[in-house]
Amino acid sequence: FGTYQQLLFIQMQTSDFSGAFQTFEATHARYLAEQLKGTILEIPSAKTFQNMFQSQTTALLYGNSDTVKMTLLRLTNTQLQGQLIEIQPFLDTINQRYAQAFQVTSTHRHLRGSPEQRSLTLIAENKVQEQDKTLTNLIYHYRGLLIKPDPTKEIERKDLAHLLYQLLIKPWEKDLIKTKELLIAPDGVFGFLPFETLIDDQGKYLGEKYDISYTQSMITWQ
Repeated sequence: FGTYQQLLFIQMQTSDFSGAFQTFEATHARYLAEQLKGTILEIPSAKTFQNMFQSQTTALLYGNSDTVKMTLLRLTNTQLQGQLIEIQPFLDTINQRYAQAFQVTSTHRHLRGSPEQRSLTLIAENKVQEQDKTLTNLIYHYRGLLIKPDPTKEIERKDLAHLLYQLLIKPWEKDLIKTKELLIAPDGVFGFLPFETLIDDQGKYLGEKYDISYTQSMITWQ
């Protein structure tokens, strides 16, 4: 989905959130269509779904989680907003605190072009690959802490739950004050993350604050 990712990034940069919503849905609809063996799905506008929402319902749509800037759309019955989230500061904190648990190694392949071009390409690709591996290792490690509770690792579990909250929910925290129903469309490895277990700045679990449900996209939710 490289083309979709680039388009989504540009639309978010230019605050074209309606276009970004369409691109987000197209990305997920394309995947769904492949699963349905070539079915072509018509993508409704964001307004179509807004008309279905209750006043206390919010959808958070995540995209481009395997790039340096993750996209995050917030959809309510009256608003459609978006943000670009820098992932690297989050990863830096993770690596500082849990370097051994999430250590990754770069992969190398043959590249064409001048030495300078190959070097820049390799650096960029390795950065994204390492980011993706770190996120994957983190989510599976965190799930392991939930599945097999260990009293000696409770501090670590809660710390990771809080860090993930800051990355994924904190950007919209003030806009969720009146929300009761939270619909989450995760992206990539975040699809394996139980958002209910994330912990806010006051130590409350997300599942204690909202009625949380999941969807692959708004089309599948419909």
